[in-house]
Amino acid sequence: MDFAICTIDNKKYKAHEFQKLDASELANKRRFLQCQCGGSAFFRKASASGQAACFGARPHKEGCDFAAQESETVNGTLSEDEKEYFNSGKELILDLNFGTQNTKHVSDTDENDIDDKNKAGHHSSKNGKATAKSHRRLSTILRTLMIDENYFNNSNLKIELEGYSYLSKNLFKNFNKLTNEYVDDILNNRPNTRRAIWGMVSDAQYDKKNIESIWINTGGNNTVSILIDGKVSNSFMERFKIRELEDLSGRYVLAIGKLKKSKNNKIFSVVENISYVSIV
Repeated sequence: MDFAICTIDNKKYKAHEFQKLDASELANKRRFLQCQCGGSAFFRKASASGQAACFGARPHKEGCDFAAQESETVNGTLSEDEKEYFNSGKELILDLNFGTQNTKHVSDTDENDIDDKNKAGHHSSKNGKATAKSHRRLSTILRTLMIDENYFNNSNLKIELEGYSYLSKNLFKNFNKLTNEYVDDILNNRPNTRRAIWGMVSDAQYDKKNIESIWINTGGNNTVSILIDGKVSNSFMERFKIRELEDLSGRYVLAIGKLKKSKNNKIFSVVENISYVSIV
């Protein structure tokens, strides 16, 4: 994509011009880019392998002239069967390729978390009838969110995660929905519950103190970040075929973990297990 628009100054930038910005200005403005169609855009610096600096967008709005030029565009719509399933109130199991599940069962409702002594299984029983549960990988869930997040946000679909049960509208949260008020409520009232946070990656950097740990979406206090723990960072790079951190710019991430706040009130989540994160 030849150019992108920064919503901070409403200026149209060409990629080679954008790369020449002061480092701090570039780091800030790259998180506020749009395609001419209004789709969220990203910037990738020139790579060590020789790839020139460029812009892109995922997804483009329908009919955008630039959409056909990019191989990474998110396409597709949800089928009527999928829409019906998300609105059904049925249960879905997140397939994390783990072994045994926890025996404690917690339901994350709109009110409070509720303890249940029953271990989560592969079938549920309602009115005496057993109902099979569907399985989905994190990458499949992330692609669905990218196509239309509203079907999860407005759904009563129950999501089973390692023996814990959540309503989908409570579990999946886009970065821009994680306000200070929302996170404070979680930390004060339900500190042990997990959230699956997701969105576009603007940038990534190694931690300055622990050089093996990776911060996704660095930014300031207004930017939600994900920390890939140094113990799993090499596996993370290998699993998602990341040659250098700049390759992450413009991709989408979904990470499951407990929400945290730094001393400076920066919202973040830590990935300590490679099975709890997906990149597409």
